[in-house]
Amino acid sequence: MLQTKQQRQLLVTGIVTILVAAITLINYFLDNETSQSWVSIIGMLLVAASFLWAYLMKHETWAIIGIYVGVAIAFFIFFVTQIGNNGGNFLNAGEDVWVPSMALILVALPFFWTWLVDRSRWAFLIPAYILLAIIPILLMGNDESAQEYLVPAYVMFAIGLPFLIGYLNMPEWQLLVPGGILMLAALLFLGLNYGLQTTFLTIGVPVVAILVGLFLLWRAMNNDEMQQEQ
Repeated sequence: MLQTKQQRQLLVTGIVTILVAAITLINYFLDNETSQSWVSIIGMLLVAASFLWAYLMKHETWAIIGIYVGVAIAFFIFFVTQIGNNGGNFLNAGEDVWVPSMALILVALPFFWTWLVDRSRWAFLIPAYILLAIIPILLMGNDESAQEYLVPAYVMFAIGLPFLIGYLNMPEWQLLVPGGILMLAALLFLGLNYGLQTTFLTIGVPVVAILVGLFLLWRAMNNDEMQQEQ
C-alpha cells in the first residue's frame, strides 16, 4: 500500500485539501478573531504534519517543501495575529515594515537551505540575497532623514558587495571595477549624509572616474602589447 510516489502524493493532497476546507468552514462559524487565527495555525501545522508523515516514509524532497510551507504559513499567521496584537511598541510602531520583512525572510530561507545542502548550487544564493537585502531598505523607509542619502548608500553597498565577495573567491580584477565603483558611490552617499560637500560629488567623483578610466585604457593597451609579444 502506498508504494508509489503518485499514491503518496494523491493521499497527502487529499488530506491537505480536507484540512484547508475544514479550516475555512470552522473560521466561517467563529466570530472571535483570536479563535480563528489559532484554528488556522493548528490547521497549517496539521498540514505540515501530513507532509512530514509522507517524508518519513520515503524521504522525498517534495514532502520537505510541503513541511516548510505549512510551518512557514503557521508561523506567519502567529506572528501577525498574536505578536502583532500583543507585541507592544516594538512591533506596533512599524507593523507595516515587520510583516513584509518576515515574509521576505520566509521566502528567502528555502533558497538558502538549498545552497546549504549542495554548496555547488551557489545560484540559489542570488534570490536569497536579493530578498534579504530588501529588508534594511524597508526598515530605513520609515526614517525620512535616511531616505535622501542612507538608502542610496545602502543600495550601492548591497549591489557592490557580491562583486567583492566574488573577487575574494575568484581573484579576477574585472570584478573589482563594478564592485569598487559601487562601494565608492556608497561611501560618497554616506559622506553626504554626514556633511560632505556636494561639490566633492559633482567635481571630485568625475575626476576620479576619468583617472580610473585612463588606468583601464592603459591596462588594455599593455595587455595587447603583451599578447603581440607572445
